[in-house]
Amino acid sequence: MSWGSQLLDLQEVENGLRDSIGAYKQIQKQLSETTPERQAREGYEQAIAAEREARARQQNLNLEWQGMIQKIDEEEKRLYSGEVKNPKELSNLQLEVEMLKKQREKLEEQALALIEEVDEWTSRAAATKAAYEKVEQDQRDRQISLEEQEKKLKRQISIRRAQREKMLVTIDPTALEQYRYVQRLKNDTHAVSTLREGVCTSCHIEVSAAKRDTVERVNSETTKLVTCGNCGRILVN
Repeated sequence: MSWGSQLLDLQEVENGLRDSIGAYKQIQKQLSETTPERQAREGYEQAIAAEREARARQQNLNLEWQGMIQKIDEEEKRLYSGEVKNPKELSNLQLEVEMLKKQREKLEEQALALIEEVDEWTSRAAATKAAYEKVEQDQRDRQISLEEQEKKLKRQISIRRAQREKMLVTIDPTALEQYRYVQRLKNDTHAVSTLREGVCTSCHIEVSAAKRDTVERVNSETTKLVTCGNCGRILVN
């Protein structure tokens, strides 16, 4: 096998290894991300807390309303029992009963508003719970899928590293040095380019007939490399 062909095979393995490592790192990053689940849980917990707080206010309001009813009943009994004889005291008692009834009406209005608020928070809690459970299940499914991909990529990385190490010991040091030099020069992982119908597949510039002949000729040799006159990459058929 020619130097160029060996380097092309090495390039394919190294680029595949690089892609696998990049994908593996991305999978690990995704495995550590829990933002959707956390946000869904926080939304559910906030709705539950708001519902409990509204129910507590509702309970306190009901107790206040019951106390108000009892107070009105007591004052009305005094008003109509005939126990109070003094006209001024009767008038004051009448005013107090009317004031208590107005306060009761306000409490009843607040109670109605609280019923609506509690119902709204109850509905929201149910909706956010369902959303949280769905996200939680989706996250579990996603976690399983990501872990499977992670295992697969680990195997790919191990295989490609072994392939690369095996190749490196068989490639001539001079050829390998030129390969690395072109990579550094181009700041690119693609140091080897194939010829297709006389055109360099990296820079898409047609190669001269003489150079094409040279590439074809050295394919059968192991000690020569030919580079593209335009992009400088190593050429192979």
